[in-house]
Amino acid sequence: MGKKPVSKKKETKGSKKGLFLIFALILLAGLILRLYQPDWYHDRQFHPDERWIVGQAVPQLSYPDRPIGMQYGSLPLYILSFYKDFINGMKNIDRGKALIGGARAISGIFDAGTIVFVFLICMLLFKPAVAMLASLMLAFTALHIHAAHFFTVDTFVTFFAAGTVYFSVRIYKKGEMIDYILAGVFYAAALASKSAAIPVGFAIAAAHLLNFFSINGKTAAASEKRYKSWMNLAWSGLSAFAAFFAFMPHAILNFEAFVRDQTAQRDILVTGKADIPYNRQYLGTLPY
Repeated sequence: MGKKPVSKKKETKGSKKGLFLIFALILLAGLILRLYQPDWYHDRQFHPDERWIVGQAVPQLSYPDRPIGMQYGSLPLYILSFYKDFINGMKNIDRGKALIGGARAISGIFDAGTIVFVFLICMLLFKPAVAMLASLMLAFTALHIHAAHFFTVDTFVTFFAAGTVYFSVRIYKKGEMIDYILAGVFYAAALASKSAAIPVGFAIAAAHLLNFFSINGKTAAASEKRYKSWMNLAWSGLSAFAAFFAFMPHAILNFEAFVRDQTAQRDILVTGKADIPYNRQYLGTLPY
């Protein structure tokens, strides 16, 4: 007697388990690389952004107080502030060392979260092999590992931007209200981490239009579906506004100060108008 053929259903189930097991190992490797030795070089803070955030901005901040400056997004600062309040209640610890070590660990965890979103995005758009390769490459990307060993807003904005793109892809594929809402919330979180995330909003708009124009037919059901898609987009916008107000309230409550701080940061990083020592090395050089 011949062997019974293995059903395709069992093969698919087994292959999915293997796929997610391999991804779990990739994610674990990425997490270890990002969390390894957060107190590198005796906790010295060579990154000016980290030095300002951990040394000045966060120690005097509690949610929903206004940060001393809004040149960075408030959300990462509030997250670190919650952690600061937690360790302040602990005894017999070096709070300064715990703050910088914990800050870098938080940054590493968020950067590892980006690996998850890249995997999920590729699973929706491409084959599993592409998702595996993309997550593997990101897990071992030196730039990300480097950024994860500092507490800056960059790891946060990257995570939330990747989340925005993921839920935007789900909008394109399914068009469910929950995906619109979550895309709006993640977009707000990205903006509340760094204003450079503004263009990420185009992902939501593009996904909505692709979904809208994929609705065919002139039936009442098709018309209802098209109307519902625009209502979902409105919910996405409302969710984004509400979440942004929760994550960075003083950008709205103190809009003039927000614009002033953002302009000052732009003069440092973009136009070069501000006379900052670490920018002088680029004077007179080619743009690229």
